[in-house]
Amino acid sequence: MNNKGFTLVELLAVIALIAILSGVGVSASSRYIVKSRQKTYQNFEGNLKTAAYNYISDRTDLVVPGDPNGYTVDAEELHDMELLDNLIDPSSKTPCDYKNSYVTVTGSLDNPNSYNIDYKYKICLRCSNYTSAACNN
Repeated sequence: MNNKGFTLVELLAVIALIAILSGVGVSASSRYIVKSRQKTYQNFEGNLKTAAYNYISDRTDLVVPGDPNGYTVDAEELHDMELLDNLIDPSSKTPCDYKNSYVTVTGSLDNPNSYNIDYKYKICLRCSNYTSAACNN
């Protein structure tokens, strides 16, 4: 009798083990892709905030302390002024919607006897596969 080969049970066990490991690998890599895309959108929101900060720092008269509506600047203007780089949606590989993305800046005085303004930024980023939570408020 020739004992140099594998039995059918041994081959099926190896195939089942490979299938299980492949399934774990695919699910882990898909979770990683989703997390990296989410992090990219958060970075885009940070870029919008930085661009609005630079825009407002040159135009401090636009934000009136105590005004609840604040001042809104859209991403298209920030992009046109070269304060904002191209934001390409990582899912669809298309540019984000600059016309409907914006930053609203509100200001309040640190205290009534101060000239220091505390700025708050509300960032609305709209891409083809993502919309900031602030856009719905």
